[in-house]
Amino acid sequence: MLNLRDSSAGSCAACGLLLLSAQLDGADAAVYETGAVRILESLYKNYGAWEEKEEGLLLHGTSNYPQGTNIDVPLIYGDYYFVEGLARLKGLNTLCWE
Repeated sequence: MLNLRDSSAGSCAACGLLLLSAQLDGADAAVYETGAVRILESLYKNYGAWEEKEEGLLLHGTSNYPQGTNIDVPLIYGDYYFVEGLARLKGLNTLCWE
């Protein structure tokens, strides 16, 4: 069995969950925010290149599995959405394109 991973998809999903959370109130918002926090914590603990000599923040990104390219590598957009997710959790909700 293959152990396929894509940290960039996780970071994108976490940001999406935070955007959804911002549109809701109370318990509904908390469900999405809790999911985002869990994903971001996992990315930090399990995929961070903190002790590695890599050109990215997150390890194990995948951009094109069917073509067999950019598998298990840092990806700039994964790093971007990871940082955006952390910024949103810190209350920075206005980002460069908004």
